[in-house]
Amino acid sequence: MKKNGLRRMQIALHSQIEELPVEIVWDAAIATSAVGNGQMIPLLILDTTNRPDVERMIDLHPHVPPGDVTSTWGKKQKNRDQVFLLLQFSRPSELTLVIPFDLVRHGGLVDRILQAKAVYLQPGKPGDRFDPALETPGILIEVGADFGGKWGTIINKALTRDLRKKGVRHKEALQAAKLMREKWQEIWKLRI
Repeated sequence: MKKNGLRRMQIALHSQIEELPVEIVWDAAIATSAVGNGQMIPLLILDTTNRPDVERMIDLHPHVPPGDVTSTWGKKQKNRDQVFLLLQFSRPSELTLVIPFDLVRHGGLVDRILQAKAVYLQPGKPGDRFDPALETPGILIEVGADFGGKWGTIINKALTRDLRKKGVRHKEALQAAKLMREKWQEIWKLRI
């Protein structure tokens, strides 16, 4: 069933552990001429403390042929300040991974993932930070899904709502939300 251009879906899980969302503990960006023609790609360090299956899959990834993954963006009906990225892996192992994004804190990341059509994932735990010297294993995921052309509306409403809660008048909040997105996009357009 479609509502506002988005469709409802149910997710088939391989195990009960897959119900647990995998939170972002840190984010950064990577850019090389070998991947994405030098454009910045978001790097997410995920809390895999309760998801050893995700950590094993990422560790296994360099030793097997490239895997298959399907990506889908979603939004829970009752939480208008959060979206999630659903990743369903079929190789090298079958698993489902749900990554939640707070729209105010992570809206710029989602914006960039949608533009780059990619995200780099690393396993971790709370307190971990990106350190290129550590050569922590990770995987580059192609993210081809979007919000059916509704992303601009979703993020603008969330940013405007947040600014209104902070006391900004409606008209100024709308302008500030638009300006925030423009600034994110300027920063992310830098190439290495």
